[in-house]
Amino acid sequence: MNSAQIDELIALLKKNELAIAALYEALASLLPGHQKAWMAFAEEEHLHAKWIDTLHTHLTNEAVSFDQVKFTVQSVHAAIAFIEGQTATLSSHPIDLRQALAIAINIEKSLLESAFFRVFKISGAKATAIQSRLEEATKSHFKRLADWRAAVV
Repeated sequence: MNSAQIDELIALLKKNELAIAALYEALASLLPGHQKAWMAFAEEEHLHAKWIDTLHTHLTNEAVSFDQVKFTVQSVHAAIAFIEGQTATLSSHPIDLRQALAIAINIEKSLLESAFFRVFKISGAKATAIQSRLEEATKSHFKRLADWRAAVV
């Protein structure tokens, strides 16, 4: 993968995190009784996007490469399109908390199952730490959302 392709993939991974944040922000405005919780998730997604930026800066200082087999630019585009589609649908279709949680859980689960943050083959300590934080944060989101849904159902 050349540097332009790596830059594009990183930009898309960041855009994906920001798309998830936008979805959570939309849910916060549509479900005002749960606004604080959804905004907390959105803020964390913004943080994940910053971590991806930081990871990008390590490309010049540490050995960071990407596993093209696991992930392609097209698959990230598809993930973003799905999330943006979910967000767009919210404006025209009422949603309740259970439906919102199901959408969020499916997105976070998809990130985990696809090994979204394992697209990076990293040898440097700083970049490896960022990768681990991204993966652990996604696991935490999934668990917190699943626990929330279990309390609602």
